[in-house]
Amino acid sequence: MTIREHFKRVFDRIKYAFVALAVVLVALTEWRYPHLTRLQNAGIGLFLAVPITAVFLLVLRGRFLCPRCGTDLGKLRNREARNERRGRGWFSADRRLLWEAWDACPHCGVSFHEPYR
Repeated sequence: MTIREHFKRVFDRIKYAFVALAVVLVALTEWRYPHLTRLQNAGIGLFLAVPITAVFLLVLRGRFLCPRCGTDLGKLRNREARNERRGRGWFSADRRLLWEAWDACPHCGVSFHEPYR
């Protein structure tokens, strides 16, 4: 397995776990409170989306470390995207993930095509 494949696999596992969590929470809400209107269900969904997103971001933090030098590639990618935007807010047109945007670690130069230890 290459480094790129490892990063993609870790991201997919985390993503699928949180999608499953969201589906379970929606199902439990519908089962526990069947009398809620559509607007009330949307309000509960938005209310629950904030902590779920915060936990998702905390789980992703530190998961994409360079296997050679230990640099946090997610942090570097965010910093690079912030520098490219130059004050355009939080949103960027570039939605590529770090293993899609780079072919190697910008810090030490290890290729993402090399085998993951």
